[in-house]
Amino acid sequence: MADFGEQREFPHRVNGDGTFDSICPQCYVTIGTSTWEAELERMEAAHVCDPVRLRYYERNAIREGQKPPRSEGSQKIEPIKRVG
Repeated sequence: MADFGEQREFPHRVNGDGTFDSICPQCYVTIGTSTWEAELERMEAAHVCDPVRLRYYERNAIREGQKPPRSEGSQKIEPIKRVG
């Protein structure tokens, strides 16, 4: 579990049916969907980023010459070593 040290801002997207989606700014997963934005706060507080997904985005950012999306206090994830 990553310790972000500070509360993250989760962008909210309005859907065509009037519901709201909450998007994690770190791993880009849709945290939840609700008819009330206030209900999304509970889902956001419980969210833990998948370290595999974070590593995937970090690797793609490096390939494209961008700075990896890392936050202060996040865990360092070591690359997978190939065997044989």
